[in-house]
Amino acid sequence: MLTLEKTGARQTYSGLVRPWECDENEHLNLTFYIRAFQYASEALAADVLRANPGAASASLRHMRFHRELRVSQTFAIDSAVIRGGEHNGRILHLLRSNGHICASALDLPGFSTEKVPVLGVAEVLPSFTRGLSSAPSSMSSSQCDPRTMMPLNLGVVRPHELDHVGQLQMHEIFSYCTLASLHILGDIVGLSPEWKKVSGCTHMGVEVKITRHRECKAGDVLSSRSWLASVGEKSLVLRHCVYDHLGSPVASVEQVLVIVDFKERRVVPVPLFVRAYLST
Repeated sequence: MLTLEKTGARQTYSGLVRPWECDENEHLNLTFYIRAFQYASEALAADVLRANPGAASASLRHMRFHRELRVSQTFAIDSAVIRGGEHNGRILHLLRSNGHICASALDLPGFSTEKVPVLGVAEVLPSFTRGLSSAPSSMSSSQCDPRTMMPLNLGVVRPHELDHVGQLQMHEIFSYCTLASLHILGDIVGLSPEWKKVSGCTHMGVEVKITRHRECKAGDVLSSRSWLASVGEKSLVLRHCVYDHLGSPVASVEQVLVIVDFKERRVVPVPLFVRAYLST
């Protein structure tokens, strides 16, 4: 497993898992992993630029989640720029706790990386990204399956969701899309709270990619076109296109989820009724 200990990578954030940041399974909610990566990104950019660009520090963030974090666990993030290979020029962030890599992120940076510590391509895990391409996502929903496409009004952007320069924070974008995901999984394909209770299973995010297209301001009304894009034997992919009230594109979000038997703590096949949904 890749570590950044011997590469000169910079520690860019350290944190603690707090009870109110955890989900119903008592694990750190993905929203707060994403927030931690944003803090790391801004710290690295501020160190280089001598000023903090806020959310503009990255236009794309592609994350994988390897290990769960629980209440009171401490963690730290190390960051470096990749030179060479398919991820050349991307910033790699590794979030670790007790010596274990719990999550990783690839950023498309919005600032010069000349002064950022370098990570050679030979040191990068070749299988870093699995379910999703690391290329920026488009705002096209033309390929969506109308049976699972759900248009949703997500709410109104409030000042506390913006950063210090007035840009909508990336973890807030993801939080809006979480609402859409739960509607699709529970209301359309049947992975409802009742199903969770009866089956003893739950769905868990293992990969997320967020592409920013334009900035929002407080008072913008957000909506999404969200749909179940694909279903495999052990994973499923959700896609979201987020717009403001004028129809301007704000962000694209893609999620890979797996089904986990909560008692056995292992990934199990996606239920047949979900796999059959897109084949009917």
